[in-house]
Amino acid sequence: MTHLDDEAPTLGTVSMRAAATWLLDRSTMPGREPLKLFDQDFRLFLSLVIPCIERLTDGRPEAHATVKAARAGVGEARSRLIEAASTDLTAEFERVGRLARSVVALCDHFDALSGDRMCPACDRWIGNGAAGTRNCVAGHGHRL
Repeated sequence: MTHLDDEAPTLGTVSMRAAATWLLDRSTMPGREPLKLFDQDFRLFLSLVIPCIERLTDGRPEAHATVKAARAGVGEARSRLIEAASTDLTAEFERVGRLARSVVALCDHFDALSGDRMCPACDRWIGNGAAGTRNCVAGHGHRL
């Protein structure tokens, strides 16, 4: 992933949501090195998706629930980005887990603001297709 824009962070959001969900669903704690890699990936992703969400909320009514929720999610992600790393593995797992929760939340906000959604048949991203339809990555046609 080299950049994220308002039109197509699709594979970035799909893969990052999957990585964050995988980490959050773990019943055992990964080691320090995998946590370090997750931390780096989540930080990079958040640094790219936050400006996208801010652009998507610009000019929209402040009172709109979707806009309020997205801006709150951005604020929470920013506060999590400044949390210091810990030498304690459990504390570090919890800190990276909070970043993962922000990744999932901001993916949801991005989808809500941009109109992107997941295919109910294959759980893949639905992109723009012919007028009136959208196609998921797997090629399923969806009526809008």
